[in-house]
Amino acid sequence: QYYYEPIQVSVSATTNVTFTCNSTAYIHGHLYEADFNPNRPQQYLLVGTGYSSAQQRFNVTRRLVASKVYILVITTYSQRDTGSFWVIASS
Repeated sequence: QYYYEPIQVSVSATTNVTFTCNSTAYIHGHLYEADFNPNRPQQYLLVGTGYSSAQQRFNVTRRLVASKVYILVITTYSQRDTGSFWVIASS
């Protein structure tokens, strides 16, 4: 079982946004448009950090459109890993 945390994101004006995340666990980040379905993780996926290596930090940058809903999902690299994390969004 992988742990994940979905965070709903929206912007008031269309802009490039960079999400920076640091964690005590090894993590990945994925940005979805409109919805996140853990049973179909490729559906609505815009960008992800990939699975090639375990990291305790990631950056994801994407142009977000005003009035659309996005979901930033933080997920663990290994099963049953847990830890704390923080996210900063900057534009």
